[in-house]
Amino acid sequence: MTSPFRHRNPIIAIAVFLSLVTLAVAGHLRLPEYRSKPIDFTQLKSGEYLLQLGLTRRQAGSVKIGFNEQAPPPRVGVFGNHQFGYFDRTAFGPAGTNEGYFFNNWYANLALPEIRDYLAWLNEIGKLPTDTIIVQVTTPNNDNGGHIINYNGELPRDLHGKYTEDRPQQSWYERAYLRFNDLRAEVKIILNYQSVLSSMFPGGMGFLRSSDELCIDLTRNPPHHGLAGRIVNLLPSTLASYAGELGRQVVLWRDCSGSAKLQGFKGDGSVRVGYFGTNLLLNQHRKEIWLKPGDEDTIIRYMLDIDRLGRKAGRQVVFVVPPVYESENFVTEADRIFTRALKQLDSRVIVLDHRYQHQVDNFITFDHPGPIYFQKLAAELAAKNLLP
Repeated sequence: MTSPFRHRNPIIAIAVFLSLVTLAVAGHLRLPEYRSKPIDFTQLKSGEYLLQLGLTRRQAGSVKIGFNEQAPPPRVGVFGNHQFGYFDRTAFGPAGTNEGYFFNNWYANLALPEIRDYLAWLNEIGKLPTDTIIVQVTTPNNDNGGHIINYNGELPRDLHGKYTEDRPQQSWYERAYLRFNDLRAEVKIILNYQSVLSSMFPGGMGFLRSSDELCIDLTRNPPHHGLAGRIVNLLPSTLASYAGELGRQVVLWRDCSGSAKLQGFKGDGSVRVGYFGTNLLLNQHRKEIWLKPGDEDTIIRYMLDIDRLGRKAGRQVVFVVPPVYESENFVTEADRIFTRALKQLDSRVIVLDHRYQHQVDNFITFDHPGPIYFQKLAAELAAKNLLP
């Protein structure tokens, strides 16, 4: 039997595809922008946090960029990705309680070239941390070499390529290649399912302020009793938030109860422990390798650039390579490449290589160290006189 679709004009399929892409682009352009009117993190007290509702990773990260552009810089600043999400001020003991001492700028999957651009921008506007810059390098065995030297395109576009110092004159081919990579990263973000879904319900996006105290109250008095509450409780959080104050209370209750945990920034930029899960499994490595022999020079160049930027600005720069929860002597090709890069790195560059600190109490999940690890890290930084 001949299919009725067999002789259909392929132009129809192309038209449908282009229509969907156009809708995705239009939706992406509608996404709210939070950088120009950022949240003031200093207003969050201990036990309070900002819950992110329906935001893309770029939107969530840009809130911190906007805050850094307008607020006085901290004495100690962390720059990295989700592996350092749980690094908070309590790791520093009494010093961490001082206002303006510490801020965690962790952001999605930032890699070294993006951190370099981010720092170059903060240096340009006079907003670098005043004393110590801690740069987290993605553990090679986490994403099998991923998110170390690859540009993920999650910074705002005007920050791309901000680092220009000592960069040789680029050929037209190199410039075209960089622009192509920018475009590819932008398309990837636009077509990401999270961006598409968020653009469909922009009214359900934003931040909700919550606290440990509020959670105690909502747990005692759940908001989903009664017919209206039960109906709202059936909706996804982005849709429930359209239901006014009742919807807001339902979303907050879900977060407090753990039935629909939202990412919550604390006042120091860190995230609440548990957001990335609590299931600690051994050796959750990715199979696809992202590094190749010869990438050693690229790793070294990015680290030297960041170190040089900090030194010229009179800041202490410390690179930290955190561990992942894996078996002893678990070595990959990506790990070998990274080790060779560190051995060739200028000895003046300070690197705390913690790849082999496999003690179970260091971790919340495979690739997310917890409070105990960060207390050890802060103690080591202090012992080596790397903190103000």
